[in-house]
Amino acid sequence: MKHSGKHSGKYSGKYSGKQSGKQSGELSGKLRWRIAAVLFSLVLAILVTLVFSASSWLETEAGRNLLQRELGKSLGLKAELREDYALKLFPGIRIAGKQLLLSPVDTNQPIAEIDAYELHLALWPLLRKEILIHKLAVYNGRLDVDLLSQQAETGVEGPALQLPKIESMVITGLRLFQASKESIRISRLEVQNFADSRKAPFNLELTLPATTAKSSTISLEGVMQLAANPFKISLDVDGVLLSLDGQAWPLGAGQLNWSGESGEATAQLQGKLLGFSSNIELSAQMTDSMILQARLELRSSDSHLLAARLQAVEEASRWSLQQVNLNLDGQELVGSGCLETSDPVLLQLQLHTNQLDVDALQELLPANLLPASNDKDSASLDLPLQLAIVLNADQATMSGAIGRDVRLLLGSEPDCSADGNQLLN
Repeated sequence: MKHSGKHSGKYSGKYSGKQSGKQSGELSGKLRWRIAAVLFSLVLAILVTLVFSASSWLETEAGRNLLQRELGKSLGLKAELREDYALKLFPGIRIAGKQLLLSPVDTNQPIAEIDAYELHLALWPLLRKEILIHKLAVYNGRLDVDLLSQQAETGVEGPALQLPKIESMVITGLRLFQASKESIRISRLEVQNFADSRKAPFNLELTLPATTAKSSTISLEGVMQLAANPFKISLDVDGVLLSLDGQAWPLGAGQLNWSGESGEATAQLQGKLLGFSSNIELSAQMTDSMILQARLELRSSDSHLLAARLQAVEEASRWSLQQVNLNLDGQELVGSGCLETSDPVLLQLQLHTNQLDVDALQELLPANLLPASNDKDSASLDLPLQLAIVLNADQATMSGAIGRDVRLLLGSEPDCSADGNQLLN
């Protein structure tokens, strides 16, 4: 009996002590969680109260004026919020509204009209009734490129042009107008960590005018660097992708630059195109009508060369190709033509050479591009445009035969005249 009691007391004491300690720990843990939940709820309630207080203040005339002033200072423009807006809490503190007008500080003529916008605000300044915009998102609208260029030219000799002081920007569906005509549309632009003269990562997709093709876009990604005085844009692009009616054409990687002082844009891209190593150089002068100079080199793995140089002038619905020089692995061709930006895109050329080696040309160019006859349906190549090209040679050789005054037709008969009766010379 002693033996049993001794052991019974010993084990029951240890067991009850463990149970008591465990229950005490559970109660202590639950109490800590309850205190934490109460404190969290209290802080959250205070923050929500302050945010709603700030929201009510933002709806006043003083709040609207401060928003407009701070947005204008951040963009270097005069901002006008036309309609009502609302403070959104999730995800992130932001102002959402419609109808935003942006104008140069010295005029009331809008440089941009935005259909919808979001201003992402820093929380703690807002609680002190201060505005700090760290992200701007705009959706749909229009931008006057002529007025923007005037601002850039004015800023060459002074601080008239100011770059945005907002680190993160998203632009969707912004149409660019030049001479009251839509020239291009920014489908989407995302920029992070942006500042004057700082290299900032970006993604850009441009939609070409509707007359160019059913669906035509150019996509770029890389880093951008902007400088205000004089105004310059420099892009280091990891890749440029041209998409025409769903077919993608990678144009390579390289640099793109634009100077507001001279109105000149340049580009140099290297990559792969049609299975060839490619080098593309472009120079565009922004005047009343754009003047474009281009140089394209395609080199095969066995060092065969296709090269083209041209000068083009933008017209109403096409490009006039005033000077065209081709080097087809040593065979020189010269001429003129036009690029019709209709649906579908049509390249028309009239080319001339003294000596033409047709066999060498057929080995160099993709199969079936040069037809054996004048049947336009015999030329088949998966290109993002249609061809209407005539090759005139004073003398041509083919399979050992020699011909004089030879004429080869690729696609349909070219005709670049306004009335459709004669080719541009």
